[in-house]
Amino acid sequence: MSALPNETPPRAEPGPQPPQTAAEIRGALPEEVRAQFDEALDAATLTERAHVLLLWRSIAADMADPRGDRATQAVIDGTSRAKTWDEWRAEGAL
Repeated sequence: MSALPNETPPRAEPGPQPPQTAAEIRGALPEEVRAQFDEALDAATLTERAHVLLLWRSIAADMADPRGDRATQAVIDGTSRAKTWDEWRAEGAL
């Protein structure tokens, strides 16, 4: 039996990596929604932080899509009907 070095296999599809950290996500967002991201992250408890980052990571990806997205535009316009963390918790969804 021989030992092989522990290597990470190459990505199947080369291309840009999605933002991972809060700073990368913030940088990937358009200027007009960064304040909303900052507020959401500041309001998140330690246990909510991962969920907030995942949500905004998805929003950043949607906003980078040149076809646009109605839900993303609703966030920009302030007309989003998305539920807040507290609304989800009150409904017992989490």
